[in-house]
Amino acid sequence: MDVADLPGVPEWLPDHLRDDGIEELYPPQAEAVEAGVTEGENLVASIPTASGKTLIAELAMLSSVARGGKALYIVPLRALASEKQADFEEFEQYGLDIGVSTGNYESEGGWLADKDIVVATSEKVDSLVRNDAPWIEDLTCVVTDEVHLVDDGERGPTLEVTLAKLRRLNPDLQTVALSATIGNAEALATWLNAGLVDSDWRPIDLQKGVHYGQALHLEDGSQQRLSVHNNEKQTAAIVRDTLLSEIAELEEKPDRHRNLIEEETGEVLSLQDDYSSTIKEEIQNLCIDSLQHEIGNELGVFGVAITHDSDSAESLAIRLSESTEPYISVTEKQNLKKIAEKIRQVGHSPSTDILSELLPAGVGIYHDGLSNQEREIIKDLANDGRLKSLVSTTPLALNNEGETESFTEGGSILVFVNSRRNAEAAAGRLANTVRPHLTAEERDQLADIAEEIRDVSDTETSDDLADAVADGAAFHHAGLSRGHRELVEDAFRDRLVKVVCATPTLAAGVNTPSRRVVVRDWRRYDGSAGGMAPLSVLEVHQMMGRAGRPGLDPYGEAVLIASSHDEVDELFERYVWADPEPVRSKLAAEPALRTHILATVASGFARSREGLLEFLEQTLYASQTDDSGQLERVVDDVLTYLQRNDFLEIEGGELDATSLGHTVSRLYLDPMSAAEIVDGLRDWERGASDSTSASGSPADAPAEPPADSGFTTASELAEGADGSDDADADPDDISALGLYHLVSRTPDMYQLYLRSGDREEYEMELFEREEELLGPTPSEFEEGRFEDWLSALKTARLLEDWATEVDEATITERYGVGPGDIRGKVETAQWLLGAAESLASEVDLDAARAISEARIRVEHGVREELVDLAGVRGVGRKRARRLFQAGITDRAQLRDADKSVVLAALRGRRKTAENVLENAGHRDPSMEGVEPAADVSVDLDDEADTDTNAEAAANEDQSSLGDF
Repeated sequence: MDVADLPGVPEWLPDHLRDDGIEELYPPQAEAVEAGVTEGENLVASIPTASGKTLIAELAMLSSVARGGKALYIVPLRALASEKQADFEEFEQYGLDIGVSTGNYESEGGWLADKDIVVATSEKVDSLVRNDAPWIEDLTCVVTDEVHLVDDGERGPTLEVTLAKLRRLNPDLQTVALSATIGNAEALATWLNAGLVDSDWRPIDLQKGVHYGQALHLEDGSQQRLSVHNNEKQTAAIVRDTLLSEIAELEEKPDRHRNLIEEETGEVLSLQDDYSSTIKEEIQNLCIDSLQHEIGNELGVFGVAITHDSDSAESLAIRLSESTEPYISVTEKQNLKKIAEKIRQVGHSPSTDILSELLPAGVGIYHDGLSNQEREIIKDLANDGRLKSLVSTTPLALNNEGETESFTEGGSILVFVNSRRNAEAAAGRLANTVRPHLTAEERDQLADIAEEIRDVSDTETSDDLADAVADGAAFHHAGLSRGHRELVEDAFRDRLVKVVCATPTLAAGVNTPSRRVVVRDWRRYDGSAGGMAPLSVLEVHQMMGRAGRPGLDPYGEAVLIASSHDEVDELFERYVWADPEPVRSKLAAEPALRTHILATVASGFARSREGLLEFLEQTLYASQTDDSGQLERVVDDVLTYLQRNDFLEIEGGELDATSLGHTVSRLYLDPMSAAEIVDGLRDWERGASDSTSASGSPADAPAEPPADSGFTTASELAEGADGSDDADADPDDISALGLYHLVSRTPDMYQLYLRSGDREEYEMELFEREEELLGPTPSEFEEGRFEDWLSALKTARLLEDWATEVDEATITERYGVGPGDIRGKVETAQWLLGAAESLASEVDLDAARAISEARIRVEHGVREELVDLAGVRGVGRKRARRLFQAGITDRAQLRDADKSVVLAALRGRRKTAENVLENAGHRDPSMEGVEPAADVSVDLDDEADTDTNAEAAANEDQSSLGDF
């Protein structure tokens, strides 16, 4: 379908698409238009990665806005929200307003009311509905990306319930659901009353296969030789082959471009292969033969030969020039002589002299011995068809005249592994494989990026990542900070980083297509399975779908790694030839329904048990099950729990949220988290610090678990408190550790788990600091609860270390976490402590001040005296301490500070100093001509360490998709 024939879209859109190089729609996009996506019809599009889902979404949203409506785009991850915002902001030139919202779950987002397109995560949209955002009722179109994630046990129920609420609020709402290829797309279409586009079409072919031994076995039954050298891992061999594989792709181009070395040898030479004089002779003959066959063709033939070093390249080029000169016209020779003179002016190496002598004969060379400007001149000449032969040491980006398809320098590769540790180790090893394939210019650019990575955090993880990136490799996982991940993703898209070793989180997230994808690890640890378990077909296919870059690759390759003949067969059966599993709702489980039932009642979607069940009938779960009794049983259990904890009142069959219930729903808390916080604060108020109440039972008698194994309710605590109203509770008595432990034991916090040897350490910590904790400690005989209590204590100690300025590198080593984990725990604690402030006020507890102080400290990761300085954007905890040591104690002093003092305090980093001063409002932040003050000395190792003798823990994963 031609873009000029699109119905219902804004007048400017066809020209806009043409400017982006889109003349015709992809087949799945055309099917979507024929199904009415631009005319307000519901649609489910189940198509592979890179097959045009985003344009389908844009067509739906833009046509809806053109009709006077408002559109919402729901994404599963914050990183994707930022990416989509950047994509959609190109429409602002036509008068549209784009907004993005991913955090602050207590806000009703009033500022979004005037936006034409809003991008948000499903959790944020859920919170907007709970907080009665008035503009939600103005929506005319909602697009949900990655809708197959309704199958995810953690996030799926929120997406499912949110879509049901939006459709109930707006009966005429157009719903467009975008999905990867799944096994039961028709089930989603039935649930959403939508048309279906179910296609496996891709803009470029995806070849799936399994590597074993010395060959790549492809799904069509063919094999390709992919040699593994001595002492080389399979993954390293595939990376090496990928970096050289673009040479072989030249034969896919028009006839005038020929890969001469491929034609002669039948394979790509590696850096270790012997480039013999015999091969040189044959390539010379091939080149001349091609020229002779093309006499009379004004373009001639362009032949490319790849050698393994610059000396070989120059030697072969000189031999070729002796034979090609007769085929250069007088005009061509004159023009090339002028360019040779220009090259003599820009280059000053022996290779420059050789190149300038070669050019008039129509021959060029390309290697690291030439300057960047010289190499660009040669590439331009080759792309313009003005050279007859080119001898290079690296695969090249060469565009055929009149053709739109291009081939990039070298390949790129994503390697998926099953843990952070494996990702980091693999990246370190593969950096050795990538390094020889980098140009001098690439090495310079990567060195700059590596420095930026080191600036993100002063940790071993940051240093390891920077070291790998400097050599063209990287790792990517949830333990990295957001700054780390963005730098890696950008460098990979810019073709600087050649290989990224990632955990599966990358497959579910940002747009990072590559030439090849390797699924190295197809099993990972699963606690529910008691060991290693295979990945799902859908997850592996999501990884594989990242292979192939439209407009850059002739096809993509996805490779699994086998260690035996039998495993080759197993991987073909399990993944290559298999269809993805059907998507199933995960809603009918108590943890999922607990929060959504309270929110459904509090926001007025249901006023009775019958009304609640009627609303739940609009979910995917109801459309997929014939056992309505299961859902009813879970609903009744949840209603009982919510009533017992004073979140709901049930009278005469009517459901009504209490004031506390409304607050919990607005705060976007799991009701069990709210109950735990309220109970803990009430226990503190009652002065429960005597040994019996603190330990939960007399010291000389084992405690028995409560009969119902549930939480003590807030009302039960209140009823049992003798004279609690008269208690003189002092908020200064609440320790920060106690508050951090309180929020760490809620379901909304992903606790650090106890590793081997941790239990004894934290039992001792509990013995020493039990009086600081809020609430009765479970008995050791309550194995599960006691273990959770210790895990929460470990998490609380991490937060306490952070808030007392323990060095980030020490924290990552001590707790076996990455910088991203620290950020995740801190952000979650900040949110939960903010909620605790609101809950304390709601139930009249005098603890808000102490909670606020603990929240501010953990937010900035500093002691009290640094809170103001750390609040300046770009300063942070370590730079704040260095500035403080240099005599700059607050924001006002920083605004008027001597620039030489600031530069010295910030270790001479001029760009950092300029940014900090600019953010503080300094009248002249430029560091030009400024030198660090000689009399300023800061102790870079002066980090508050409350436990310097603690043994550093071994580095183990503490990953969580929730934090990611």
